[in-house]
Amino acid sequence: MLASCARNPGSAKGENFMFVIRLARLMLVAFILSAIAGCSSSSDGSSGGSGTSGSSGTTAGGVAFRGTLTAKGESGVVDATLPTGTKVASVSPLADPVAANSVVATITLGGGKTISLTGTYDAATKTLTITGGGYTLTGTLTGSTLSGTYTGPNGAGSFALQAATTGAVNVYCGTYVGTAVAGGGSWNLVQGADNKLSGSYTPTAGGGSGLLSGTLSGTAITLSATSGAVAIGTLSGDTINGTYGTSATDSKAGTWTGSKSACK
Repeated sequence: MLASCARNPGSAKGENFMFVIRLARLMLVAFILSAIAGCSSSSDGSSGGSGTSGSSGTTAGGVAFRGTLTAKGESGVVDATLPTGTKVASVSPLADPVAANSVVATITLGGGKTISLTGTYDAATKTLTITGGGYTLTGTLTGSTLSGTYTGPNGAGSFALQAATTGAVNVYCGTYVGTAVAGGGSWNLVQGADNKLSGSYTPTAGGGSGLLSGTLSGTAITLSATSGAVAIGTLSGDTINGTYGTSATDSKAGTWTGSKSACK
């Protein structure tokens, strides 16, 4: 009776071997399923990081703009993100956004001080209104240029931004000095990836803040100001400089200069 109940040593070894085989199969199936899940997650997720103002045209939240502002005793860089679908000259076609969408922006002043702003962009009128930290910016989008006026703790000023839809936007901060008539002030330029130029200037004494617009052809800069003045200049590396005057034939009223490093 005891002999009939004893386990066969050979049978036990066979059962152990089959258990090991089944365990190996389960581990293999688990590895394959894990690999498939990893591939699926990789393909569904975004492989690239969100763009940053000045280096990419589309951020995680929409279309990036970068530019500058000037007012009495004040000069800085502005980064703004407009709603996805905002139409600019260098992007076609994009779906129309809703009538009004939220905008987030940051002003970085000299010395690194930052101010956060929020507001709306109205696609029907192409107007922007953002506020924060005592600042209110109101502007209009024309082509790839967003420009307008603002008020802040230091008074009224002007701002100009370029859409970073096709590449980096460069900002040059500087000054102008009158030669025919004493005076001077802030003179900032923004270079879009399409070599369109925009900018703002403000006399040191305050008042008369205005906008600049023009083009960069090779290294040659041609500008016009809302005051009616014109300017010519040259881009050399990260530096710009030139002269300005009352007309295309009179550019000796003063000089201007700027650089990327001066914006910090």
